[in-house]
Amino acid sequence: MSARKTVLTVASAGALALAVPAIKHYEGYAPTVVPDKLAGGLPTGGYGETVGVKLDETHSEKYWSDRLAKRLAEDYDTGIGKCITVELPDGVRAMALSMSWNAGPGAICNSPMVKRWNAGDVKGGCRAILSKGPDGEFNGWRISSRPAGPGTPLVVQPGLINRRADERKKCLAAAREPAPLVAVAPVPFPPPVVAPPAPPAARVVEAPKPSWWRSLLARLRCWIFKCEAAK
Repeated sequence: MSARKTVLTVASAGALALAVPAIKHYEGYAPTVVPDKLAGGLPTGGYGETVGVKLDETHSEKYWSDRLAKRLAEDYDTGIGKCITVELPDGVRAMALSMSWNAGPGAICNSPMVKRWNAGDVKGGCRAILSKGPDGEFNGWRISSRPAGPGTPLVVQPGLINRRADERKKCLAAAREPAPLVAVAPVPFPPPVVAPPAPPAARVVEAPKPSWWRSLLARLRCWIFKCEAAK
């Protein structure tokens, strides 16, 4: 049996550059790891980091910022890249990363957004981030949490509704953007063909004209000698 080939899509540098500040804005910043009251006391520090951290652990902003960028590229983007099989605009991929950081790559891969994106409906995937039911109530994706801990009832969080609304707005704006123009370097014209310089014309040296007395002498000689020889 041959091994199944897995296609892995990867976020561009532009998508990562858009995702990092968005996540920082949504998550807020805490230099010290503290219990997250909206997630059942889960230890959380920096910009929403929950993996491999301990309560009261403190680091600089640069440490948390570098950790966010590294984890986003190496762990979270790799995670969603296994299920997102199409190339998305940078802004759309950035919002997928933002939601992945918030809910986990597995949740994104099982979301209605990814199903629609993979089917070629980029805008539809963005709209699925947040929607309303017939009663006017929000029924969007992952707008609830379990403040009392795992296994307890879900509670809709206004902060998550606001976050999803902003992610939806940015996602749709990116989905409407035309594909970037690729600048093509102009093909240089071939250098002009320069004919080799013509060789200099041979110099014409005119024989000096004889003086009148030389001409007379020549005639006399011709008359005396040549004319005699002709008789």
